[in-house]
Amino acid sequence: MTTSSVRNFQMVRRNWLDVDPSKKGSWTWKSVESARLILVAGACKQVNNGESILTWEDPWVPDLPYYKSVPLSPEMQSRCLVVSQILTPDKSRWDESKLYELFTEESAKAIKKIPVKVSQREDKWLWLKSHKGKLSVKSAYKELLDHSVPNVSDQVKSKIWKSKIHDRLKIFLWRVALDILPTKEKLTRFFPAMDPKCPLCDASPESSLHLFVYCHVAIFLWAGNEWGCRPEAIQFDCPVYA
Repeated sequence: MTTSSVRNFQMVRRNWLDVDPSKKGSWTWKSVESARLILVAGACKQVNNGESILTWEDPWVPDLPYYKSVPLSPEMQSRCLVVSQILTPDKSRWDESKLYELFTEESAKAIKKIPVKVSQREDKWLWLKSHKGKLSVKSAYKELLDHSVPNVSDQVKSKIWKSKIHDRLKIFLWRVALDILPTKEKLTRFFPAMDPKCPLCDASPESSLHLFVYCHVAIFLWAGNEWGCRPEAIQFDCPVYA
C-alpha cells in the first residue's frame, strides 16, 4: 500500500492531511481518516518536475518539521507557488536567490539538500519511515508504537510472552489479560437467557477476574498452594465483580 493509494482510495481534497476529519463517509474511510496522524509523521512528496507540489501547503522538505517549508514572512504564504517556480529556468538546480528571498535560512538550507534532477516525471508521495519509501502496515504500526505511551496492560502482556513457561500457558494467560475468555458474563451478550452466575460459588457473575481471583473457590485454591499466593489482595484498575 503506497501513500498515493490512500489519496486514490476515495475522492479527497488535496489538503486532506491538514483538515479536520469528515463526518461523512463509509466506516472504512473513517478508519483511514483516524490514521492521519500516523500518515502525517511520514508522508512527504518527492520532487521530480515540481509542477504539482504547492510550496507552502504540501510536505516536501525531509529535513524540516512536518516536512514543510517556512516562509521568510507571513505575507509570502499568500503567493501561490509550486516548487518548479523556485528552480532555475533550465530546471537543473535550485535558484538560490529565490530561496533566500522566500524562505527562512533554515528552510533554504534544507531545500538546497534536496537533489534536483532534470525530469519530466510527476512528483510522487514517499513514506520516509521505510527504506524503500513505501507505506506498509508494518512500518505504520512501528511508527504508532514509537509514539505511544506504554501502559501497565502492555507491560503485563510483554512479561507473559517473555516468561519461561509452556507456550500453551502463555496463550492462556494472554487471553486472561485481554479478558477474551468465553466466560458466562461474555456469553450472556449473545445468549441473554443464560444464567451468568459462577458455577463454582453461584454468588457472582462469572467474569475472568471473578473466576481466577475473587471467587471463594479460587481464593481457597490460591491459598492452598505452596507459594501462598493471595491475588485477591491485589488492587486492579478495572471494574470487577466480587
